[in-house]
Amino acid sequence: MYPLRPQQTQQTQPPPPPRPSTAPTPLDPTTVADFHAALLGARRTIAVLGAGLSAASGIPTYRSRTGSALWRNHDIAAVATPAALRRDPGLVWEFYASRRRQALGADPNAAHWALAELARRRQFSGSGVRRSERGCEGTKKGGKSEGEGQGGKREEEEEEEEDGAKGEEKEEGEKTFLALTQNIDGLSIRAGHPPDGIWNLHGSLFDLKCTDAVGCGYRERDNFAEPLTPALAKTDGEENDDDPDPDRSRIPKASSLLLDGIAAKNRAILGEGRYVDAAPKATDYQALQPPTTDTTGDDGNGKTPLRPKAAVLDIPLPSKLTAEELPRCPKCKTNLLRPDVVWFGETLSVDVVEDVDALFARGVDLCLVVGTSSTVWPVAGYADRARAAGARVAVVNTDPGDAKNMRPGDWVFVGGAAEVLPVLLEPVIGLREGSEGEEGARGRE
Repeated sequence: MYPLRPQQTQQTQPPPPPRPSTAPTPLDPTTVADFHAALLGARRTIAVLGAGLSAASGIPTYRSRTGSALWRNHDIAAVATPAALRRDPGLVWEFYASRRRQALGADPNAAHWALAELARRRQFSGSGVRRSERGCEGTKKGGKSEGEGQGGKREEEEEEEEDGAKGEEKEEGEKTFLALTQNIDGLSIRAGHPPDGIWNLHGSLFDLKCTDAVGCGYRERDNFAEPLTPALAKTDGEENDDDPDPDRSRIPKASSLLLDGIAAKNRAILGEGRYVDAAPKATDYQALQPPTTDTTGDDGNGKTPLRPKAAVLDIPLPSKLTAEELPRCPKCKTNLLRPDVVWFGETLSVDVVEDVDALFARGVDLCLVVGTSSTVWPVAGYADRARAAGARVAVVNTDPGDAKNMRPGDWVFVGGAAEVLPVLLEPVIGLREGSEGEEGARGRE
């Protein structure tokens, strides 16, 4: 039972919503055998991967049945935006510095290893360099410039890659596998997934780019430095920043967006000459801290009362970092860097969209949808596009409610990806033996 709000009684307090069961569901042998037959017969297999793939590695999924999950009481859907970077770049970088540390401290789980082994056995053909991932002037990878001062790739190289970008088969009848991932944690590659066999639709936590994409255009790949700047080093209590109860019924009482809107209205009412947007004082922040049992102060009777338990909660506070403390572009030396990821409100690049269109145009025989709620477009529509291209669809998720628009002949496997995928892919990848860092026994198709 959640704590009672003031002036509420036990009888009037609504019960918390029931939580879905997370207990593993035994896989039906007949259904698994049917999937195995389809997997062995499929010539073109794809997988659409979401946050649930990395859940067993300890990476938060930031899922909530009551809306977007929170980080330091900030709505993550409001933090991971271009507007947030303009308004409070320190807050955005603190969030992504924390996510980078989580990813660096995590290990790939059995689902990552299983998909990586499938990709090694059914390698996606072509040059492996898509139009959307070609080097450009000012791009760095592994500490070396790519194309800087050379104008990028030579024209004949680009012509050779044009067909490879669309991944045409090397030989007719050869079986291939390609993963389309929304994850930005890099765990699939660390599990040995061939880079040619996975497309990072939403970018990577470890890729950076200048905020001035037009005037500067600097990009950097695989920057694993920790911390990126001294101000972004790990802080005490950082592990408590993630929302410990994402399905709770209460929501933030205010946000920086709401406060900005209120300030704009007050400015319009009072006029620029009379309205003063003063910075918060230390006493303002003190009143917003969580309740404590510290006995401070004097009630006038020589006693030191406890701080009220009804102190204001869930107020998202701004960052205290300045722009000078954040990663700056080494090329233009003027603008800040930002994570090279797709934020809320941003769209996939035209090149990525064209690559995916070409993929579905060739046809698909089997589509795995793993650990995704299928709510973020256009990726949410990939399963339907796979069906239209001739595929059967298999959904692997802990929440059966995330299996949408299922058709006769599709499969739903309820459970964690780390438990389910090794079983589903066993006819191709074999049984994994030893520790997760060792290669498993090889099966035969």
